[in-house]
Parts: sequence; structure tokens; C-alpha cells
Amino acid sequence: MAERKEWIIAVDDDPGLLDSFKRILTRKYRVSLFSTPAEALETIRTEGCPDLVITDQRMPVMKGTQLLEEILKIHPESVGMIVTGFTEKGDLIGAINNARVFAYVVKPWAAKDLLDIVDRALRMSSARRAKKNLNEDLAKLQQRLGVLNSQVTADKATLAESFAEVRRQLVELSERSARLQATEKSLMARS
Repeated sequence: MAERKEWIIAVDDDPGLLDSFKRILTRKYRVSLFSTPAEALETIRTEGCPDLVITDQRMPVMKGTQLLEEILKIHPESVGMIVTGFTEKGDLIGAINNARVFAYVVKPWAAKDLLDIVDRALRMSSARRAKKNLNEDLAKLQQRLGVLNSQVTADKATLAESFAEVRRQLVELSERSARLQATEKSLMARS
């Protein structure tokens, strides 16, 4: 089975920067390049959540922070970063408060620095996806526990075994979730 390559979407209205992203990132990652936020959003709606979205802040029609906010509405677990030649206080505040931006990178950037930030962002993405999967598993177990709860009249010995197993799985999932949350906090602290 082929190893899954992380999927990165890069959005910038500057063709030269899109070429730079392609040159730097395609060796290691699956990369989709878009010159408009609308094209990127359409792809995300049809193909699902990428592992990382890298976007320019200043583009015609929509800012990068607005694009990331729209993506969060579709995929709350998404991870985004802004690459920009301009640093305005309002944009920084919006990036942090509304778009949950992982990193705000000022142009020009060195390829190695960009790759380091991308690597950290992809680890955050992986942690968020794992957390989402754990939460889904936890919800299924809670639903199962509810069904078991309603079957109180069933054989007490069998019921006790089932409750014990569900409780054990809930404890295990809670511990894994706590570890992932600690990893996520650690990664956010480093960015």
C-alpha cells in the first residue's frame, strides 16, 4: 500500500509565489495550487479537508483570513497559515481570533524556514484529525452505553461485562484524547 502524502492547498494571486510553493513543497507533499480563494473553496467542498491551507492575506475579492474562516465552517479541524508581504495589526488579530491561523509568515521567507513551519502545521493537522476521530469513537461508545443502559432488564452478568468493557474503552479514549490535546497545546506554544 502506498504511503499517504499530506495534501496542501496553496492560494496566492501571484503566479511566481505559486511556482515557489510548487517547487518547494511537491517533493514531499501533494500540492494543489489556486490563484483565487473561490477555486480553493470549490475544491475543498468537493474533495474534502486538506491537511494544510497556505494562503496569501491580500488578494482581490477575499482576504486570506476570510478564506480560512470559510474553510473552518466546512471543516472545523482544518489548519491554515497566512503568508504575506504586509503585516497589519487588524489582519494579525483577525488571523488569531477568527481564522485560528497556525502561523503568520512574512514574505520574503527562506525555503527551509517555510518547510519547518509547514512540518509543524502538518503535525498539528494530524493531531486535530486524530482528536476528531477519537471524539467520533467516543460518541459511538456513549451511544452504545445509552443502549446498554436502556437494557437494564437483560442478564445482569452479561450486562455488567458489557458496561465494564465500554467503561474501559471510554477511559482509554479519554486518555488518548488528553494526550492529543497536550500535543496540540505544545505545538501551538511553539508556533
